[in-house]
Amino acid sequence: MAVCELCFGKECACRVPSLPSLLCWNMGLGPALPRWSRVCAGRTPVSRQKDGAMSSDHFSKVRELFALALEQPAASREAFVREHASDPAIATEVLRLMGLDEQPQIHTLQGVQAMADAEAAPLAQGRRVGKFELFEVLGEGGMGQVYRARRVDGPEHWVAVKLMRRGLFNAASETRFLAEQQFLARLNHPNIAHYIDSGSDADGHVYVAMELVQGQRLLDFAKAKELNAKQRVTLFRQLLAAVSYAHRQLIIHRDLKQANVLVTADGVVKLLDFGIAKLLQDQSQMTGTIERLYTPTCAAPEQIRGEPCDVTTDVYALGVLLYELIAGKSIFDTEGKTPGEFENLVLNVPPPDMKSRVHADLGCADIPTDLERIVAKAIRKEPNRRYNSVEQFDADLERLLNNEPVSVSGNGFLYRTQKFLSRNKLASGLTTLIAIAVLTGLGITLQQNREIRAERDRANLALDAMKQAFLGADPGGEAGGEVKAKDILNKSSENLLPLIRRGDTQFIELAATLLEVELSMGMVNDAAKTFSEIPEDTIRSHPTLCLLQARLYADRGLPDQAKAQISSCTSGPNESRLRSITQARIAEANKEFLKAAELYREFRKGLDTSDHAWIYALERESFSLSRAGRPEQSIQLIDKATEMSTKAFSPDHARFARLDLARIKVLQAGTGHEEFLQLAPKILERIEQQHGARSTFTAEANSWLAFGYSSVADYASALPHYEIASNIYADVYGSGHRETIRAKFNVAMAMSKLKRPPTKLVPMFESLIIESDFSGNYDLQTFIQISYIQYLTNIDMDELALRVAIKTAESPENLFRVDSVEYERFQRSANRAFWKSRCTSESSVEESRARICRSLILENQVCHAAKRAICGTRDLFR
Repeated sequence: MAVCELCFGKECACRVPSLPSLLCWNMGLGPALPRWSRVCAGRTPVSRQKDGAMSSDHFSKVRELFALALEQPAASREAFVREHASDPAIATEVLRLMGLDEQPQIHTLQGVQAMADAEAAPLAQGRRVGKFELFEVLGEGGMGQVYRARRVDGPEHWVAVKLMRRGLFNAASETRFLAEQQFLARLNHPNIAHYIDSGSDADGHVYVAMELVQGQRLLDFAKAKELNAKQRVTLFRQLLAAVSYAHRQLIIHRDLKQANVLVTADGVVKLLDFGIAKLLQDQSQMTGTIERLYTPTCAAPEQIRGEPCDVTTDVYALGVLLYELIAGKSIFDTEGKTPGEFENLVLNVPPPDMKSRVHADLGCADIPTDLERIVAKAIRKEPNRRYNSVEQFDADLERLLNNEPVSVSGNGFLYRTQKFLSRNKLASGLTTLIAIAVLTGLGITLQQNREIRAERDRANLALDAMKQAFLGADPGGEAGGEVKAKDILNKSSENLLPLIRRGDTQFIELAATLLEVELSMGMVNDAAKTFSEIPEDTIRSHPTLCLLQARLYADRGLPDQAKAQISSCTSGPNESRLRSITQARIAEANKEFLKAAELYREFRKGLDTSDHAWIYALERESFSLSRAGRPEQSIQLIDKATEMSTKAFSPDHARFARLDLARIKVLQAGTGHEEFLQLAPKILERIEQQHGARSTFTAEANSWLAFGYSSVADYASALPHYEIASNIYADVYGSGHRETIRAKFNVAMAMSKLKRPPTKLVPMFESLIIESDFSGNYDLQTFIQISYIQYLTNIDMDELALRVAIKTAESPENLFRVDSVEYERFQRSANRAFWKSRCTSESSVEESRARICRSLILENQVCHAAKRAICGTRDLFR
């Protein structure tokens, strides 16, 4: 261990093994700004608390003296520090920050970079990393090198492979990093470079493969095309669209910079390396603290201070990028600045106006005052004074381009009049018309601004709730802002529900969005809780909410309630898609598979084939056809979709994994077990290579392969695959999720077929029943209870089987949740347990319910309760 000079005394491990006691690469710890820091070589560490961190009092004194010293003439700063420091350790720390102990300055960073890069010389051309062959280096940075690469295990396909520097990871952080890449793989936006693969090789190189984007940096493209200020803003809005989309997927970038944004020859902006910096947070505490990786020139003040990040952190970085795009220069000069001086600029000094720093190729007159104010708001040092969201930032830029009033320029008479006239230039021909235009414009603009203020107030409340969700899901910042989507959704619900109760239309729309996300993630219990907070009349009068409640009933295994609900919903063209998909889900729940297939087919007709919803509907349609006894039609549908997708997508696209999964589902559901068992392992291997060992795609493929083995009674082969799926779902979704419960149940059933001891299986079944009850998955709970009763009777634990049957039948609605086949299974298992328990002196060959109800029961409380349970249940399906 060493002490980083620019980390205010916090311990850190040197990340460049070949340069011991010289450099800490990529640290940026404490309030230090750059990606590099010197190590205290043989010097006395500064005072610390017991946990190794610098005391807050010491830190405050260092910062205060540093700020005062900067105000002194350069020649007298060292003497000033030594004279006013309360102890030598503080003087030493401040002098190091000021570069007065021969600390390298920022303009020497390239030399420092060169030394550090000695550890990571480019790999030889033709070297294999994973399934890619490396060619020339396209670029490099503090985290690694980017290569042009070619896939070698399939059709020739060129990609960009980023090889991470060795030393950035320990075993735990590497596993976490690779798992998190699967979440990033879900990003699907035209302005975000498509994720392809990630992994590590035998030599310890961790890599990420992305879409290969050929293009120029934003500023270079703007210069080459000689774009004026407004044209540059139009270009920049593509980047805002990409970041806004990511925020809606609950991902914060935190390392937006020029090098991460390219523009293709046809003017399409592409955001690269999305989320990588954020996802490299190491929670193992191997170094006694948490690494924070960011780029100095774009880092927000809160990042430098080590505070939690939220969406406004990305807003700040976007503001910096827009400043550079318009002015042609960064917000502060770095030449000749020490890291401490640069940090002071970011934390305490307002950036100069863009017009004062504009590059020669863009005249000052080309920068509208409103644009200056918009950028100034985005790069406020206080997060709560910036735009609360990327959408707000973009909305002001859109108003700017349309010559409409922007939210940051006030509501003065002259300003509003000027904006109106700039939008209505034809009215300037005659004085009278000008006067009319001004007066009319004034009225219109006043109304516009009232609407803007009202909309802004509502949006601010809602956005603040969402913003608090990011922080609230990790209040102490222990996860470095890296929390699970489910955690953030739970916190979103907690913040939004009080606003929803107010009945404001804005919040009802947010509630609908929240419910859609909860249902799509299988969080049915959370969705039910959200619905419980919304007044019934609001649900009935709001088409989307009404349909979503019908979908909730279908997802909870209550198709009759879902049917009744959807019949009461009024909907227009905007809700047609949701109505169609809900009707299809209800048909599936009712086992009306041909009807479901037709509904999914109709649903697909109105969609573009690149839409996620299109491929989802096709999967469900093919599976419904196979369940209806038409596997040939199902396979033909998948073959056609595969052919269409081959023309539109790269071989690595996630769509092909979904089509492969659809194929093996059809084969397993049909009678082609031999073909299935030949094909499924190959598909599983392909999916695992493409999406990683911890992907939900991999979990689903393992589940279906296990189903195939189970269908031919090969439970020994099935069990390992069930266990893999169970572990993945538990990691990704957590306990209580339907997929997690199903996967655990499959493990228990396979173990029961393999005659594993009851001492292991009974607790598993009991736990699953409790877990499904607690999470609101009541249909699964009843199904598991029936299977548990059957298992117990098979191993002669008949009294326990009767007790479970009594519990199952306590509430009649439990048995309403299952179909006739499952209800008959319940009756058979309960009847058998009754007769085996010798609850009556009579003997019965048929073990029927009718015979039980006529028999005289022995004096046994369990037997009497069992008779009431069995005979009290109606013949629900006759």
